[in-house]
Amino acid sequence: MRNKKEPEFSLVLIPAPDEAPIQSAEFQTELQAFTQSLTAQGIEFNSLMHFKESASGGAFNLGEFYFFTTRILPILLVPVTVWIRARYRRKVKLKFKGVTAEATSVEEVKKLLKAVKKYEKKSGRK
Repeated sequence: MRNKKEPEFSLVLIPAPDEAPIQSAEFQTELQAFTQSLTAQGIEFNSLMHFKESASGGAFNLGEFYFFTTRILPILLVPVTVWIRARYRRKVKLKFKGVTAEATSVEEVKKLLKAVKKYEKKSGRK
């Protein structure tokens, strides 16, 4: 999806060490399922892509997603939970207001999302 606003936060899906390479069809299928879940829930986002400079072209998703409002945090928990539980040792990296934090479990993801909501509430944003 395209959006001209500046993103409020980003989320990076980090594969498990023993997973197929990020550019592989197998891993791209996983990322496609994640993006379809976001789209199905009406979440606006941009994602970082790598485009090949060659005659045959081609591109692949890098697993980095940019979001334009923190209001979607509760909804975002569902696709992130599905993704992180699908394979042991996957990680999620959340970048918000110059702070980066990683989570390796659903419980840790919930803590990160709760911390962002708490910050928003303290700063008077909703």
